[in-house]
Amino acid sequence: MGYLAKGREMAPDDTALLFAEINHYLKAGETDKLISNLETAIEKEPDNVSIYNTLGSVYDQMQQNEKDPAKSKMAFDKAMKYYNEALKRERENFDATYSVGALYYNKAASYVDELNELANDFTPAGMKNYDAKKKEMDGLFEEALPHFVKAEGLNPKDGNTIIALKEIYARLNNLEKSNEYKAKIEAMGN
Repeated sequence: MGYLAKGREMAPDDTALLFAEINHYLKAGETDKLISNLETAIEKEPDNVSIYNTLGSVYDQMQQNEKDPAKSKMAFDKAMKYYNEALKRERENFDATYSVGALYYNKAASYVDELNELANDFTPAGMKNYDAKKKEMDGLFEEALPHFVKAEGLNPKDGNTIIALKEIYARLNNLEKSNEYKAKIEAMGN
């Protein structure tokens, strides 16, 4: 890091040094410095789609690890913003398309534990809470679905996309489509 800092000091506009520093912060998990450097990289290379995807991914991970609902929503919104910025620049970008789907999917999946707990309350109020939370979760899965369908069109051999589609269709009680994707998974040898 000492050499990188000295190099950046001597050549502040050298993007190779900036990206080396970004890679270091990615590996080290130093989120604040990483975000700052990625924002600087966007200023220097505003059409570089991979920077937007990376920044979206950083906020996505923050959203998944955040326990505070307000902070989680803020991170979710920022991740979505950066993925959409990537898609503005490259509409057929597989990574950004997949990542938007994954953002919704992971948010929906985070409801599973709460739903399991609500399922144990058989009172009318408990059942009403369960139904409301399930509807909210299903809505997120439905938001994820078209992004994964598009991602499959962009890269039909991506196993994670096929698995996500199988799971979403199963969660939405479309067993015919879920089984169709199960067969695709088996055909892939996984």
